[in-house]
Amino acid sequence: MQITISLFDRAGRSLGQLTLAASTYLIDLETLRNIGAWRVGIHK
Repeated sequence: MQITISLFDRAGRSLGQLTLAASTYLIDLETLRNIGAWRVGIHK
């Protein structure tokens, strides 16, 4: 099973998506912030 994470900037514009294995427990949020992501949405 996989999980898709949508990344959004401060203004709410989509930056793209990441697809990760469902067994992923921890994402380095600081790394996502460095690419401009301020919000994430998780889709199963």
